Amino acid sequence: MPKLFKTAALFGFALLITTLACVQKPQHQMVNAIPKKITEPADKNFETFYKHFERDSVFQLSRIIFPVKLTITYDDDTHTIKLIKKADWKYFNTLDSKAEKYIVQTKHLNSTQYKTIINIEDTGYDMEYRFINKGSKWWLAGIEDNGD
Repeated sequence: MPKLFKTAALFGFALLITTLACVQKPQHQMVNAIPKKITEPADKNFETFYKHFERDSVFQLSRIIFPVKLTITYDDDTHTIKLIKKADWKYFNTLDSKAEKYIVQTKHLNSTQYKTIINIEDTGYDMEYRFINKGSKWWLAGIEDNGD
């Protein structure tokens, strides 16, 4: 019996060594990310910035001065001011939307300010977004809701 036990133990040990030798250790490799399309720097000019702002939700969130002031204007010219916190912000993109027919106009106010006006025809939707250039970067600094 002891000889059988020693033989079985040696066989089991040999099997274990063979199995361990055949198992490959996981290789830590660098996985190449899918290369992104090289684009112009986001702040090269306002138009380039705005394309980034509209198409990239993370970038959009990073370029808003929070809490952002929302001014709501009513038909009787009274106003309500609300402050939108970062946690309450909803991503919006008017450039690629197929659901609504957005009319987007951009007005250059001065060297450090632009206003983007967004309307949806025949709906009363009328929003104005005020952007400022601060520290060589563009930021959303205020919103006006002039809709019905």
